[in-house]
Order: sequence, then C-alpha cells, then structure tokens
Amino acid sequence: ERERPDRYPLCLAACVALVACLRLCLALFFPEQIPLSWKIERVALGTLLDCGPLFVCSLAALFWKTRLLSILSAFWLLIILFWNAANCFLIHTARRIIDYDILLQVLPEARHALDALPEYGIIVVVAGVAGTAALTVWLFRSQRRFALRQSKRVPAVILLLIIALFSLSTGYYCATRYDMDRRRGWMSIPAWKSAWEIWYDRQESRSAPVGPPREALAADRLAMAALGLLRTSPPPGPPLPFRNIILVAVESLNLEFLHKYNGTIPAEATPHFDALAGRGLACRNFYTSAAPTARGLHALLASRLSYDDDQGSAPNLFTSLERAGFTSYYLSAVSGRWGHFIDSGRAAFARRYSPSHIRFREYFEDKVGDINEKWGIESGYLFEDALEILRSRPGGKNFIVISTIETHAPYTTPTRENEACARIPVLAGNTFFIALCAQDRALGHFLRGLEPYLDDTLLIITADHSATHGARYTQRPDFAPDRIPLIFLSRRGVPGLGGNGQEITRYCSQIDLSVTLLDLLGLPVPPTFMGNDIRLKNVGCSLLERKTVRFVDAQAERLFDRKDTTSVMGRWFQLYYPR
Repeated sequence: ERERPDRYPLCLAACVALVACLRLCLALFFPEQIPLSWKIERVALGTLLDCGPLFVCSLAALFWKTRLLSILSAFWLLIILFWNAANCFLIHTARRIIDYDILLQVLPEARHALDALPEYGIIVVVAGVAGTAALTVWLFRSQRRFALRQSKRVPAVILLLIIALFSLSTGYYCATRYDMDRRRGWMSIPAWKSAWEIWYDRQESRSAPVGPPREALAADRLAMAALGLLRTSPPPGPPLPFRNIILVAVESLNLEFLHKYNGTIPAEATPHFDALAGRGLACRNFYTSAAPTARGLHALLASRLSYDDDQGSAPNLFTSLERAGFTSYYLSAVSGRWGHFIDSGRAAFARRYSPSHIRFREYFEDKVGDINEKWGIESGYLFEDALEILRSRPGGKNFIVISTIETHAPYTTPTRENEACARIPVLAGNTFFIALCAQDRALGHFLRGLEPYLDDTLLIITADHSATHGARYTQRPDFAPDRIPLIFLSRRGVPGLGGNGQEITRYCSQIDLSVTLLDLLGLPVPPTFMGNDIRLKNVGCSLLERKTVRFVDAQAERLFDRKDTTSVMGRWFQLYYPR
C-alpha cells in the first residue's frame, strides 16, 4: 500500500496562511473597523511566526515515539490559532463601544466579546464552531501521524522549519521595533531577544540620579525651572486638617463618561458622579499617565510612569503617609492570585508599596461567600469595608485606596445594582450604561455613609486609567479622550487648593496627584517622584498658553491659531483648554 504523505508541515503553513487571509478578508469587508495597512496585521501573523510556540510544536516531531508531547504540541498550536481568530473576529468590534475619532459618542449598542451571535448571526457562528471542530480533528490526526512516522528526513525538515521561523520572527521584531502605533503581542519578541533584554536589565544600574545633571549651571537650572522642568513647591501653608484620606480609583473611567461633561451619556447613568463633581472641587484637565491598571495605580501612588516587574519597594504614598502616622489600607476588587498579569498580585503589590493592610477579592469572599465572576467583585463590598474601617478607628489616621472593577470591559461584573439599572428605559439593553450606572449607585451609597466623617475626611475620586488606549491610540490627532475625573470632596473644601463647587482648569496628570497631596499635608516629597504640584503648571501647560500650537497628523504639519474656531483642531482646542 502506498504511504500517505506527511501533512503536519502543511498544517503549520495552513495555520499561518489562514490567519493572514482572515485578516485580509476582514479588512476588505470591514474597512472602517479593521483598516488594512501594509503591515498585513503583523501582530497576529507575527505571533504565529514566533519561534517560541512553533518551536515547541516542531520539537515534538523529533520525538515521534512520545505521543503525549505530540498531543500537547498540537493542542498548543490550536490555542494559538484560535486566539488570533477570536481576536480578529470579536475583539476589534467588541471594544468599539465608544467612537473617539470625531467626538466622544456612545455607539447605539455596547457589545462584549461573548456576544458573537447578534454581531454575526447564527449561520456565521455555527459555521465558525463547526470549522474549529473540524480543524481540531484534522490538526490532531495530521500531527499525530507525522509525529509517529519514523523518517530520516524528519529531523532535517524540522531543523529547516525552525531556522525559517527563527529568521521570520527576527525580521518581524526588527520591523516592529520602532513601530509603536500597534501593540505587539506577548509572543511577538523572539526568544533570543527576550533573553538578551532580561540579561541586560539585570546588568544595568538602577541608581541613576533623578533630575538634571549635577554639573548643570545655575542659569540652566533657572531656565528649566521657568519652563516647569524642575519641581518647585508653593509657599508652605498650614497642613491639611484631615485624619482620613480615601482615594478611589475607578476602573477605566474617562471624564467624558460623566453626563456632566458629555451630553451623549444619559443623565440617569451618572447622577452621583455629576453631583459630586458639582459639589466638590473638580479638575477638568486631569490626564491619565499610564495603562493598564497596575501602571496607572503606580502613577497615582508612586508618581512614576512605569516600573520593572521585579522592582522592589520604592517611595510612594503608602510609605510617606505611614511615616506621618497614618495606617494604610489597599482594597481591590480583583483577585490577589490573578496570574494573567504577574506584576499585579498580592505579593508584588506588598513588595512594591508596603501598605499596612492589603485586601483583595479573596478577603471579601471569605465574608460574603464565593462570587462566580472572573473579573472581580462589586465595589459595594469595598466601600462597606472602608466605612467599617472608619467606624472601628474613630481616633486613628487612615489612608485607604480603593480599586474598583465594574466599568472594566466586557462589563459583566454582577452587582446588586444591575437589576435596578437595567429597568431604567434609557439604559436597558446597554451593558456599558448598566455597568456605569451600577458603579455610580455604589458610589452614591458610599457617599451617604461617608457624610458623618466629611469634617475630617478627604475623599478623592479618580480613575486608574482611561478607556482609550488601544491599537489606534497614536493615530488620533489629539489626546482629549485621555482625560479622567479628579474630584476632591470634604466639608471644608481643600485648603490651599480650592473650595467646594470650584473647578480647576490647569493641566495635570496622575503623577502630579501624590506630589500635590504631600505638599498640602506639609510632608516631604520623595526625590524619585516625577510629578509636580497641581498648583504649579509644568512645561506642557506653560507652552500651551501660547497663541499657536503645533500638531502633527497623518497628512501634514500644521499650525492652528487658538482663535480659529472654524477648524476641527480649533474646536478641539477650545474644548481641551477652555478660556
């Protein structure tokens, strides 16, 4: 009987071609949602070309008598293929609940990645499931047959395949090394380059001085100070009279998610946020400094733009306030065992910030029972715990940081407020509006419980980051969608910063908050902090006061006059920097 040819190498090539063709077809049929470029989706294609996972698959063929390794490699390759196909089909449209390209407007329907049925119809979904099942069977049978076949040509073919994949992966890395308009996948960097970066990171010194070089002349320092490049402190005043400071970092909350700042958001979705912005001291031009959540919190707490995953303890708000006699608490809605981001777990957070008490999702589940939700628990439990801390420590000084999760896509966190929000006609059927409303109601309950403590309590409402970071981030002509809320609330306002009912229009970002708070408390600011006091404009703010602003877009470099309200940029600038 004639021997059947090996199909496993063809299977590998078919997987690569399938992803490339899928990306090409989607770009042709959905050019607005998934624009086609000369890159031909290097992220998805590069993931398959990476020598790492395919090396594992190919290595199994060298051990053709090891069936377990053969099966595992086939399963691994299938996961890679399915991951890319799912991203192409679902994620590109699932996260487009907001249109940032023209004006910040909510699209008619908010979808999440699990809602493939209304997006594509029953025929497409069934065909996709059947095709995936057929591919699974074909992949397993072809790989198993190839791995069990003893052939003298097998090692040579596998070696050539590995060399080809290594070369393609290296070329892919070089092509995307300086291309920051698309986020590379976690498998896009070749293994040899990753090993080199790890070794180099271990060797570099982390004791670099912060600030300008020591040999800078006095005149240079004066010029830099005039531009805001050097941190300066305002004249010292009486320290803030607060025993309790509560910082709430709402998940992925843009300023324009509040009806007060964006009329396309229904008023029923954010009544408490809107009332809080009008009642307290609000900042209109507060910008996110980093994403995702772990780095956004690092900007808020440590006034730094980023960190190394293995970084140890660094000066931050927790340590500074602990030395001033505060007892610090960190309350998080997510799991402390969360392994998707290795730098976000309980051990990493304790090592990096050293608060007195750390309470992740597991702590609250021990009190309220297991919650079957992959993202985390509702913020109501965190707010109730914060109030319990205040009740149990009536004479103590408390610094509490609360990190929520309700407004994280795909907006499926179950809360006690979801049902009530879903009954509001203007919100019904929109998962984003319902999640936003649930977060708003939880905040409202917290504010009512906090009223007796507002004489000596400072509440700060902000976000961990904006919801606008993504593949097309750098293709937008402005950064207006990066604004996030910053609201201060106490019975007496914030002495030295502003009174209740006022609005701060100065430019500032997340790294400025901790510096401002320590200045207001009369505490020393660590030299590692990168931010500036909100009351003192930095270089970006002072330059934007000038008459013209230079922008670079995809077509040309232009100069826009502030007074030219007829241009798109002129209208944006009025919104971005109101008179």
